[in-house]
Amino acid sequence: MNSLETDGFAILPDVLSAAQVENLRAVAARIESGGVSKRENVFAIRNLLDTREIQDLARCETMRALVEPVLGPRCFAVRGIFFDKVAGANWKVPYHQDLSIAVREKIEVEGFGPWSQKAGVVHV
Repeated sequence: MNSLETDGFAILPDVLSAAQVENLRAVAARIESGGVSKRENVFAIRNLLDTREIQDLARCETMRALVEPVLGPRCFAVRGIFFDKVAGANWKVPYHQDLSIAVREKIEVEGFGPWSQKAGVVHV
């Protein structure tokens, strides 16, 4: 995972089995049929961690073995978003740093603000 330190990302082949990938595809199709964030040509599934299968994946031993060496044993997933950037639904995103934090509820704390909501989730 040296590329994570130098490039900010890592490509890890064969992390999930073919069956796990197919299960995730079925989950995405089920979520999509239940209503997704679709505006013009932008396709996104937000709040993936509201889905049991995604929660299970985030907590599974395989994923923990990948993230704990970098983030520590007390780390946990806080957000999952899927963007489907295909030819018919693509958009350019220049390099940027997201500065908003998804939170459970709005609690006024000095130094944090402004508040917003994205897909029903409070952000600061």
